Amino acid sequence: MNERDKPERLLWLDVETSGLNPAKHQLLEVGMTVTDMQGNRVEHKADYRAVLNIPKWKVGLDGDNFSLWALRAHMGNGLIDESLEQGKTLVSVASDARMWLSGHAGETLHPAGTNVQFDLDWLKPTGILDNVKLSHRRLDVTAFRLADIALERDPYNDAHHTTHRVSDCIERDLRDYRHYLEALGER
Repeated sequence: MNERDKPERLLWLDVETSGLNPAKHQLLEVGMTVTDMQGNRVEHKADYRAVLNIPKWKVGLDGDNFSLWALRAHMGNGLIDESLEQGKTLVSVASDARMWLSGHAGETLHPAGTNVQFDLDWLKPTGILDNVKLSHRRLDVTAFRLADIALERDPYNDAHHTTHRVSDCIERDLRDYRHYLEALGER
């Protein structure tokens, strides 16, 4: 199949981590959703979610394993407990995620999300994206939000806040993306 004949899709990505630095912090949760270009989920295999296991000794505030912000957020949203009790190994998550992504091999996948490069920087070294052909084009919803700021509107109002779990963050991004598409269509 010619690359131009493949359906265009958005691969919405989100990760939750124990801090900002992939070299020293932990990947805690991975979320991916595939939509059409209008932001509508495609087929039954549209969503992938996984919580990774972290050793109990890594949960603490020493700066190397968790930032204070991440520790507070993920204690509050239950992610740390879920990771300790039910999390999967990185090897298992990487294998499962690649299998799930292989189901979308016949589609052009454009990475999408909020600060999507952050998510890609975390996912690439894990093996999750090994042998996955992603488009070089990206859709970062942050660009729309920055345009709102330039127009003196507040895109970071109460509706923007999430629980900092991947499902919630992806849903917020999809909601915002559809809103911006609708606003662009009115022009």
